[in-house]
Amino acid sequence: MACGCGDRREDGTDSEEYKRKSFLWRRTVSKDGKGIYVTTDKDSEFHRLSYIDLATKQPQYLTTSIPWDVEWFDVTQDGKMIAFLTNEEGAGVVHVMNTSTKREVPLPKLPAGVVGSLRWHKNGQELGFSLNNARGPGDVYSLDVLTRKSGTVDDERDGSEDGCFPGSGASAMEKFRRGR
Repeated sequence: MACGCGDRREDGTDSEEYKRKSFLWRRTVSKDGKGIYVTTDKDSEFHRLSYIDLATKQPQYLTTSIPWDVEWFDVTQDGKMIAFLTNEEGAGVVHVMNTSTKREVPLPKLPAGVVGSLRWHKNGQELGFSLNNARGPGDVYSLDVLTRKSGTVDDERDGSEDGCFPGSGASAMEKFRRGR
């Protein structure tokens, strides 16, 4: 007996309509304009980061080897790197991928917690994000993907106007993104 139209059946199998459904969540046009980056659950139990070639309309699934949902992503202004966030058993895990090679960039071990506000600095090298955990609510982190150095704003910035994170919270992240 089937559930509602387009739903999974009581026996756990999928109706044909359900199989045709897929969802695109976040999307960003690639720097060269030839494709878009999206998160989708098409043909998968998980939301995967994918690249869709606009000429062929064919998706290239970039995170198939990661058995977790991709919740957010951000592409550098020059289009060379993409940072994405997976939810792994309730903890946010930050990943960075080179868009040319489609390979992940090694990152240092970051503290466990709930990650948010993932944003690239305009220099395309520093990644900013917020982290909530037992150590502190809403710490703002900076991660340099080339040197693999990371730390909280208080560890790295003096809060002056030339620092990347003067202040805290959303306004600090926006200033970071703009490079102030």
